[in-house]
Amino acid sequence: MHDRMQYLRLLYTCMFQASDGGGTCIDPLQFVYDIPQKFWNTGSLPDFSNSFMFAGSLKVSPIMNKTSGAKTFKSYFPKGTWVSMADWNQTVQGQDDMYMLDATVNYTQVHLAPASVIPFQNNSDMMVNTTADLLKKPISLVINRDQNGQANGQLFLDTGLLISEMDDQTYEYYNF
Repeated sequence: MHDRMQYLRLLYTCMFQASDGGGTCIDPLQFVYDIPQKFWNTGSLPDFSNSFMFAGSLKVSPIMNKTSGAKTFKSYFPKGTWVSMADWNQTVQGQDDMYMLDATVNYTQVHLAPASVIPFQNNSDMMVNTTADLLKKPISLVINRDQNGQANGQLFLDTGLLISEMDDQTYEYYNF
């Protein structure tokens, strides 16, 4: 649960955008990236079908069928540098190909897409369990610039306590 709470501001931002202008917050990779044809002709579900994009910026790669004793699993990465959200020093240099990820970790592999900026509230102390708890945590921006040094993102802020914030437009919305 603590992992999910770290991304709650990102989810709130995506849900605000979807309600304001349409769209979705959880998409298959092929909705966001052009997947090379060679990955479609496998005779079964394509290897990339287990991964999905969250809020257009985070690639989530769950282990769907863990083989006993398996130390790695395959995950497709589009072009660009993808930053591990578990360890920002670890990256995957995507080249529109499959990569082996560690299957021995006790968390779901999540990577920040190139050219993305996301709000992040560290919950490694596991103290955030409610929206009220979230309001007490500082918000950081995690930035993964593309090859041209560019990145963009948005942030929706409200207290999460009053529906009137939407009606009165007393929320805050930032583009960066």
